[in-house]
Amino acid sequence: MTLLEIDEHMLRLGGFFVIILILVIGFLILYFRSLKKGKIKSAQLKADYQAALKSGDKKLALQKGRLYYQNLRGNGRLTIYDEQAITNDISTM
Repeated sequence: MTLLEIDEHMLRLGGFFVIILILVIGFLILYFRSLKKGKIKSAQLKADYQAALKSGDKKLALQKGRLYYQNLRGNGRLTIYDEQAITNDISTM
């Protein structure tokens, strides 16, 4: 192998590394943006639930409470504890 062939090989590896690095950085940017959006959505759902509880509308509070707790769960399913928490909140209206 000559020095020229070694240099060409190193150049190809460097280009490959740069492409991989750009892809990883792009993925990380998208990931952190989605986390930020999720936190904003969760805060909005919580505010909507609190407003529904203050309004005195039990049907609306139940709906907003379920949406809020579903958002907290990774799978979107309510647990029996979530339902109980909503029931407790509504009973104190």
